[in-house]
Amino acid sequence: MRGLVSAGLSVAAGKVTGTGAGGDPRLFADAGASVVLDFTDFGMPSTFRLDHGRVRTLLASVVDALAAASPDVVVVEIADGVYQAETGRLLHDPIFRAVVDRVVFAAGDALGATAGVRLLEAAGIDVAAVSGVLTSSPLATREATAAVDVPVLPTFALTEPEAATALLPR
Repeated sequence: MRGLVSAGLSVAAGKVTGTGAGGDPRLFADAGASVVLDFTDFGMPSTFRLDHGRVRTLLASVVDALAAASPDVVVVEIADGVYQAETGRLLHDPIFRAVVDRVVFAAGDALGATAGVRLLEAAGIDVAAVSGVLTSSPLATREATAAVDVPVLPTFALTEPEAATALLPR
């Protein structure tokens, strides 16, 4: 978000899944998002074990509410990992591809990056890049770069306007 805002774009941001603790929405605001929402704003303290229909509706509701502010970019975070039941079902639901244009996958290591990108691509999801904790290790970054066909970007690079805007759909 910081890179997009630094590029002069207005950004609305939301967290769709996880457990409400307030930290992520505050980070979104600190990064410059003009509108910030998360699932707690829709009455859900957590999405853990929430039935798929409600998670699906939550995704659409968060995206619709953020888009209603007419930002240049809407950024949403899907938490809890691709193997977490609620997240996994959501990623394979056609609504996800209908409302999400690109994905930046955050991974902890090269193996996680490789598995995550393959899983997302198999689900028909456009992965724009990989980032995350793995980029704090030069070795893990090199390994992931060799293993995936998408850019592997250090998290700090995402604060740069050029790197952030390059991730937007064309």
